[in-house]
Amino acid sequence: MSIKVFYIPFPLKGSTETLLKASVDRTKGPDYSGILYIAPTPRKVRDAQQIFHRLTKGSYIPPQMMTVKQFSKRLYSLYGDKNLISHSLIPVIISQTTGKGMGLSSLIKDFINEIKQYHPGKEIEAIEKELKTIFYELGIPDEVSKRAMEAMNILKTYKEVLERQSVLDEDDVMAVCPDLIKRYNHGISTLIIDGFYELTRAEEEILKILIKSSEDVVISIYYDVNLHDITKNYIYFLNNNFKFDETFLTAGEKVAEPSYHPYPGIEEEVEGIARCIKNYFISGKIKDLEKVTIAFPSLHEYSDIVERIFRRYGIPYTFSISKPAMKLSPFLDLTALLESVADNYPRPVFSRLLISPYFNNMPPEFRECIPKLSLESGIIKGKDAWLNLSKTVICHQSSVSTVTPKIDKGLKWLFKRLAPLESIKNNGNFSQYSEVINKLLNDLDFLHEDDNLREKISEILRELSFVENLIHSASDYKAVPKGIMHCDLSQFIDSFIHILNITTIEIEGTGVQVMDFFEMRGTEPEFLFLGGLKEGALPSKPDIDYILPDSVRTKFSLVNLKQYLLKQKFLFFRYIESTKNLHLSYPVMEGDRLFLPSSFLPRNREKKEMISGIFSKEEELLRKGKITFASYITEIEKAGDKLIKDRFGEDSYIRVTDIDSYRTCPRKFFIEKVLDLEPLETKEYRIEAILLGTIVHEIMQLLLSKPFTDEEDLRAKAEETIANLLAHKPIEKYWKSLIMDSFLTILPEIYELECNLIEEGYSFMTAEFPVRGEILKGIKLKGKIDRLDRKVQSSKFQVQSLKEDKPVTDIVELIDYKTGTTQLTGPQVITKGVNLQLFLYASLMKSLGFKVERVGIYSLKDVNLSWIPKKNDRKEKRTIEDYIVISLKFLEETVSRMRVGNFSASPLNEYTCWNCSERPYCPYIQKKS
Repeated sequence: MSIKVFYIPFPLKGSTETLLKASVDRTKGPDYSGILYIAPTPRKVRDAQQIFHRLTKGSYIPPQMMTVKQFSKRLYSLYGDKNLISHSLIPVIISQTTGKGMGLSSLIKDFINEIKQYHPGKEIEAIEKELKTIFYELGIPDEVSKRAMEAMNILKTYKEVLERQSVLDEDDVMAVCPDLIKRYNHGISTLIIDGFYELTRAEEEILKILIKSSEDVVISIYYDVNLHDITKNYIYFLNNNFKFDETFLTAGEKVAEPSYHPYPGIEEEVEGIARCIKNYFISGKIKDLEKVTIAFPSLHEYSDIVERIFRRYGIPYTFSISKPAMKLSPFLDLTALLESVADNYPRPVFSRLLISPYFNNMPPEFRECIPKLSLESGIIKGKDAWLNLSKTVICHQSSVSTVTPKIDKGLKWLFKRLAPLESIKNNGNFSQYSEVINKLLNDLDFLHEDDNLREKISEILRELSFVENLIHSASDYKAVPKGIMHCDLSQFIDSFIHILNITTIEIEGTGVQVMDFFEMRGTEPEFLFLGGLKEGALPSKPDIDYILPDSVRTKFSLVNLKQYLLKQKFLFFRYIESTKNLHLSYPVMEGDRLFLPSSFLPRNREKKEMISGIFSKEEELLRKGKITFASYITEIEKAGDKLIKDRFGEDSYIRVTDIDSYRTCPRKFFIEKVLDLEPLETKEYRIEAILLGTIVHEIMQLLLSKPFTDEEDLRAKAEETIANLLAHKPIEKYWKSLIMDSFLTILPEIYELECNLIEEGYSFMTAEFPVRGEILKGIKLKGKIDRLDRKVQSSKFQVQSLKEDKPVTDIVELIDYKTGTTQLTGPQVITKGVNLQLFLYASLMKSLGFKVERVGIYSLKDVNLSWIPKKNDRKEKRTIEDYIVISLKFLEETVSRMRVGNFSASPLNEYTCWNCSERPYCPYIQKKS
């Protein structure tokens, strides 16, 4: 037996082709079935199949090419004697045997998967004992260890239920695979292990037996001296079990650090990638689109946008990971049917069912008229409301009113067919639900033109019935709770949707390969477009493990946070160094959130990309007009003298908040604040932001104006205050409950902030305090300060003294409440004049005889206080007085521009433009374009 290990440096390209070519040369064709090629991902396997096909000529018997899991499942299908279930059914089985929700059951499924991968074949009692020892050594609290022990008990129940029915899951198959290889002498002439950098214990056991059973073994390991920590366990595994020849391959000189491209948002980023690909293809740089790979750290964030934009640009594409069934329209409409019955026919969900094109027996009048009738009806729910729909809605269009009798008849017909499902919706079982749903889909003629998708639904329903029968057969087992077999329709829907989310629909496609960051392992694309490289996305943290803390995971030889971050770094540098043509990008903004580039990207290599040309029909149509739309867009002409004098003249009081609004963008300020024009938008079922802000301000004012003894006292006062306040507000009960629950959730953090203020020597003084004054000659300001706190050691304050203009010398702090995420940043105030409001209030308070020590923003979203002056200000010896002086200079400049009628489009920060309703009509944006 010969074993050769090749260490592949990151910049070396074509290593897989080299390994396969050597195997082809050694094997006398055309029979290559004695070659077994093992890779870490299905994508890597497909690439190797294409390379092998290119290397051989004529007809041939192909080698075996697969992942470790695919190999173990194929081997078990040949020699195994038990039934096999997929991963998608594990949470359903756990949920049905324990009564846990699907969310927790999915977490426990992941826990079981890891245990079986990293501790294959180990007895549950031994795992429990080892975990208890680790908990004790690390001093883990009882409530944490209790969760882990509960998960172990569920694992025990799950295992025994499967054993009683002679059933295995995919991880169990990997555990028994080494024994099958030994027992049936599954020898290999040439074994190629390519693209791995780490192994689970289950994979180690399989590969160990395969290597020992093979005549010639070739192993490739991607290697980098600076990132060897990620491969050291793999190399240790080989050294500890085999003797082999080592070869360190060399590559050319390392290329210079790549540049990367920032885009305003995700949409623009994908569009930029599409334009670049099309430009390369037209110019001949790209000749084969299948050699182009696009990858994102979070593919699910980008998949829908990629589909839409690539269709627009006429670029063929295919996703390496097939689309979940739940994302396809037929399955969304099917779940709408089930959810309609479960939730008593709410308008949005039931309307989707009525107009669905996939239920072929639905009356055609539904698709014609239901959208209009549904919108005019407002919020409706319940069978009776739908049956009386035509009576409660006034049909203004004759085309609608003439068909309402047919709609009434159609609804009666539909409810008659839904009756069997409705009759069992509160106390059915999986088998009953599956049988009734199958009959219902036949009655409604669901997807009669697509046998594959219809069969997929039947297969999922059969799987759920199998779970029912599996647990029913084990119901005499003491660990399965009595009565767990029956559930309501909502629980069945949770299980059904879970399987739909995991079930993938294979869609044939060619062209650009679009994949997830981790799915690229081992691939060597000729052109690589790596997008979404924002901070937090790469490197990203793993999902929170609610069962095992990171310290326990480390001690128990599971993947920990450090390994997860290191793995991403290893993969990233492997990708960028092994690719000939590289394009890196990230979105600068999403909504109102700003992003920084990934920490993996080199510093000072940011490069804006501009590709001229027309690459889509849409762009051509936009440019066809002789007169561009931009030519119709002009700046707002100077406002009338009387309007300026009335609003901003020397005799008028200007609102302090108007100063910041004007500075943000004069054009936007004039349209929204002076002309009182609001953009048209679709009204949603939500509370208005302004009303919410007012309510929150009132709650804080009433709650903190009274002293409290401890957190319980504050909570009791909060519940009473909020209840009394909301009783008089014109909002629905749902929003009142949501506001109450949300506020009580953050109350402990509010209590902590308030205690910190008390410890710092401040006490609540007053709220919504009106101030006005002339702080600069000819400039009068007015406004309301959200909150004033007084320093305890100062003289006693009387609110009445302010009204009587009596001089006081109180030391105070000013606080502004915000319901969003907001922070005060000193450099921005000093250089750009951002957020002047609090400093202008401080100047007004100073003119009234107060000494303002600091100002702050109280964010109720993040529950934190951001102050100025900060620690850095104290280091730079900047005081609040310095900020006031700077703010007054900006104030003078701002008011002078207001008074000459300057309302041109000149945003203070460009990022505010991306969500501005005026963006399509703005001269500033047109000039930038």
